[in-house]
Amino acid sequence: MTVSDCLVLGALSFLFACGANKAIDERVSLEGAFDIPLIQGTFVPVSCSDRTPFDSDYLKGSFACVVFPFALTGSENDPNNEYVRVLYNEGWQFAGGASIAYYLERPVNSECSQRLTLMNIIQGDPTEVAKWGTMEELDMDWSKIENGMIQFILEPEDVCGDERYLRNDTE
Repeated sequence: MTVSDCLVLGALSFLFACGANKAIDERVSLEGAFDIPLIQGTFVPVSCSDRTPFDSDYLKGSFACVVFPFALTGSENDPNNEYVRVLYNEGWQFAGGASIAYYLERPVNSECSQRLTLMNIIQGDPTEVAKWGTMEELDMDWSKIENGMIQFILEPEDVCGDERYLRNDTE
């Protein structure tokens, strides 16, 4: 993200998007899972752990994240879809999920797979964010949502047998 890109986002977005990222990063990586180029419009924040609404029990595995202006959501270049495409080319397969969470698996042998969760999070006005995923979502003021975040969460252990979402046709 260039300085001129940040100026377009406005003063508040500039502080969040440009002041809190590692501008030199051109890749996002998660040890043992992937090392891929950043999708245009996304950046790696200084820290992911202080930006998650989930408790530490959920984040048992290692994780990384990217942040992007919410306006990219639903566009032709939606970062959620773009990252799934890039990870597919890295050997990850869609294994389930919808809406805010996608599960990808990469076989490590005939019985076990690595599992990677892509969790979508929104950032903005706390009152509006609290409505997300509830019946109140129908009344959300989406103009008050500033950023989206994708958290990449690698489960600490391979999933095997019936724990896998992916199955061979012969099973």
